[in-house]
Amino acid sequence: MKDLENVVALGVMLATAHVTSGLLERLRTQADIAAHRESRAKALYRLSEALSGARTDQDAARVAVRQLHAELGLRSVLWWPDAMGRLVSLVGQPLPESLRGVDWVQAQRVYDRRPAAVAEDTGIAWFPLTGSECRLGLLAMSDNPRRLLSDSEQGSFLEMLLHQIGQALERLRLAEQARASGVQAETETFRNSLLSAISHDLRTPLTRIVGTASTLAERDQTLTPLERQEFTRAIQDEAQHMADLMTKILDMARISCGRIDLQREWSALEEIIGAVLTRLDGPLRGREVLIDLPDNPPLVRIDAVLIQQVLMNLMENAVKYSPTGSPIEISASWEPHALHVAVADRGRGIPEEGKERLFEKFFRLAPESAGTGGGLGLALCRAIVEAHGGRIGAHNRPGGGAVFELSLPLQESPPVVDWQETPEAAA
Repeated sequence: MKDLENVVALGVMLATAHVTSGLLERLRTQADIAAHRESRAKALYRLSEALSGARTDQDAARVAVRQLHAELGLRSVLWWPDAMGRLVSLVGQPLPESLRGVDWVQAQRVYDRRPAAVAEDTGIAWFPLTGSECRLGLLAMSDNPRRLLSDSEQGSFLEMLLHQIGQALERLRLAEQARASGVQAETETFRNSLLSAISHDLRTPLTRIVGTASTLAERDQTLTPLERQEFTRAIQDEAQHMADLMTKILDMARISCGRIDLQREWSALEEIIGAVLTRLDGPLRGREVLIDLPDNPPLVRIDAVLIQQVLMNLMENAVKYSPTGSPIEISASWEPHALHVAVADRGRGIPEEGKERLFEKFFRLAPESAGTGGGLGLALCRAIVEAHGGRIGAHNRPGGGAVFELSLPLQESPPVVDWQETPEAAA
């Protein structure tokens, strides 16, 4: 009886050991599978993270070649197609020895029509990279890629890696297409706006010039000297208006393309303002200009010609949008590292709907008015101020009117001017 009990106990222990061993083996297998899956997930994440930092196709190709070698031990290169679909450009690591005998004809055939293939004589594998709408390139691999194609699990892993590379290339291609489309759309918008501004703003002065010149030609004998002088001055004023508009258009195009070379010199702000008032003597006739500058203002290192153009545009803008005879104010203040200059008028101010677009090219607060200009003055002001590293803005003033204020950084200390009388001056 006791022997029977021992036999039963031994059987139970053996069964328990067998079950336990099976469970441990299953757990070990599941742990290996989980570790393998985790390793593959990490590899995919590393590839995705590296590809996300690529900014060009060349960057993505270098990342793809490097990661394929790191994860699978494969040496590879990537070919691009040209506009005709021919593989012409080689990208990636230096061409490995095992890939220098590539059959280009077969590579082109694989890229054009066929799925992944392995050349029997060389052992080189080709993998076309495809996007949602087109083929993106051809990846050539060496170092016995046949083992990957024969192993379904490794093959599926390689397929996922190649899918990620294809997605990255497609993302970059779509981003480039979007950028090119944006540039084209912006160029088209600029061209249409330019044509609209030219046709609108040049038509009026040109019509007046033609009309006045015709009157002079047809009635020259009957006109009094005073009338002849008035007609001549009208032609001169309209021609100057056209010249100013063309100058702004050319300056805007030059600055927008980044072709601006600041000629910085130590300048006195009061001299710049004086030059502006002299040049605007005609438009400012009959107006009071109030100037508020601190005593003994320091010199500033700026491009005096361009800043003078900014102040001229702001003054012209104040003249256009404020009542005839109303005063215009110019003020300035200094901080340790910045110069602030403001031009204020007593006009109707800036409407809410125009505040956001005020400094855009070709935007005008009153587009139907013939005397509002081409919408380039304020855009030109912003471009010049930003080229100096500064900023410009506008706001409405209490009681009516608009204030345009520009701030320029002062990164250098002004030179010390010795105003002490020299011997020659004393003599």
